[in-house]
Amino acid sequence: MIASLSYGYNVDVSLIQLAGAYAQLQMAELGSPLL
Repeated sequence: MIASLSYGYNVDVSLIQLAGAYAQLQMAELGSPLL
């Protein structure tokens, strides 16, 4: 049970990191100074 919860948490974190990296790439392409 704990293993599955920690696995799900790790997946959520990796998805958030991927979303953040994608957002940063989009901002860089747009030339936006928000970062």
